[in-house]
Amino acid sequence: MILEGALDGQFPWISIPVEGLYDDPDFRREHFLSLRNEYLSLAYNAWRPAALLDDKGMIRRCNRLFSAFLGLGEGELEGVGLFDLIDDEDMPSFSDLFRELASEPGLSTVTLVRLLNRDGLAFNAAVLLRNCVDRPQAPGIILEVLDLSGSAQAKRLVDEFHKLLRRLGSDLQGNIMNIVGSAREIFSADASAYFRWEKGHLRVFAATRERRESLFLKDPTKALACRVLRRGAEEPLHVKDLASLGEAPEDPLASRVAARSFYGQPVMLLGKTVGVLCLYHRRPREYARDEKDSLSLIARFVSLEEEHRHQEQSLRDLIDVVAHELRHPISIVMGYAQTLRNYRGKLSEDMVDEILLRILQGAKRLEYITSEILEVSRVEKGRLTVVKEEVDLQALLVRAVEEMRAKGVTKPLILHPNDLPPVMADPEKVLEVLVILMDNAAKYSPDGAPVEITAGVGTDEVVISVMDRGPGIPVEDRLRVFEKFYQVEEAMHHSLPGIGLGLYLARELVEAHGGRIWCTGREGGGSVFRFTLPL
Repeated sequence: MILEGALDGQFPWISIPVEGLYDDPDFRREHFLSLRNEYLSLAYNAWRPAALLDDKGMIRRCNRLFSAFLGLGEGELEGVGLFDLIDDEDMPSFSDLFRELASEPGLSTVTLVRLLNRDGLAFNAAVLLRNCVDRPQAPGIILEVLDLSGSAQAKRLVDEFHKLLRRLGSDLQGNIMNIVGSAREIFSADASAYFRWEKGHLRVFAATRERRESLFLKDPTKALACRVLRRGAEEPLHVKDLASLGEAPEDPLASRVAARSFYGQPVMLLGKTVGVLCLYHRRPREYARDEKDSLSLIARFVSLEEEHRHQEQSLRDLIDVVAHELRHPISIVMGYAQTLRNYRGKLSEDMVDEILLRILQGAKRLEYITSEILEVSRVEKGRLTVVKEEVDLQALLVRAVEEMRAKGVTKPLILHPNDLPPVMADPEKVLEVLVILMDNAAKYSPDGAPVEITAGVGTDEVVISVMDRGPGIPVEDRLRVFEKFYQVEEAMHHSLPGIGLGLYLARELVEAHGGRIWCTGREGGGSVFRFTLPL
């Protein structure tokens, strides 16, 4: 009698008791074969992916769901070894488990394993294995996929991310190496790497199954990551099969691990591609959407380290520039003060007045640098306050020009008059923006070249422009000039005074008013800095 049911209440096939069957061996053999075929026919239509294996792990039969799960047609899996479908990373532990299971009839186990489909895409699956070699109704090892494991994958990723976060510390390069190593483990890659430009050379942080290392590439053009860096886009580069490139990959890491598949995820910082996080697999590899999202998140970890590195470099630049800027006025004050002390009785009144003026100018320069740093500190601490009132903008522009002249600026300052409506703004903060932009323009304009100031009315805003005839700003630097501490010239080699905080402060003040600020080139040479104030 055939009893419909499930083994242990879980496996959706049937159990066939054999007690009371005829003693005739031939009859029993034929009857068992018939029952097994019926059993397998029913199993073939089961609602979970399932397969029947022998004790060597060869697939003897499987149902439609199992074939579909692996992206194969009916009959393609029969005679295929299960171990060919297991991800290399899981092979050692799974083979030990299977060997133990195959040696003990009646033993059952559930385990998590990554199964590969026909495209090499790894699926996390919870599988049930049950040794039924002593049961004539299904002589073999039953494998059932209990869970396609979205939840298992999510748990695994959370666990891996927690492990990664625990590895991160204050060592930036060590952190990047740990992130690269974790990416290899999470995606069971044969190698992973992070490429970035450093001091004109392409540096690579690489992790394989055998080792981790950091080095500079002699010929960066051979690295597949260079294709991503040259594109400068946020979209990743995925080469499912490197053979499709039509040439053997020259990438040194791909060659080392005999990679067939490459995935390069851009690492972005301030809207620019600063590096590439790469994965290499020995077999063609697809990536599911959640895998791409996870890799994007890991790339964000690298981006945060790059941001930290950028801030550290900015701080070093600030120290260099501030030391450079302070040295000059301090030398002036000390030098002239020493002159007064040593030769006070021998100097004419005019000479004394000149020395005192120089000392005063040096002291004012020190005061300006200090106040600029303190102002930025208030911005950073969220203490920037804007007290708006109705402002006559044309009168404020005139006041800004007068203040520049009072500071001793000798460059021509030309204010083009215009009928401007009143705006709601903080007059002192807007004045500070105007002085910063005009001072910056005067600094870079050649002798005799005028600095021009204009203002016009747009749809719902007033646009103020400060124009110079200086050397201009390269296109790639026009956004970055508003960054804190950024200088177009290198920190230790800039030829004009300034610590790279003025334009950053101007941007913060304008945005606090709800306006915008930007820089463009000027026809005929020079730069134009524009900002808006809402009407």
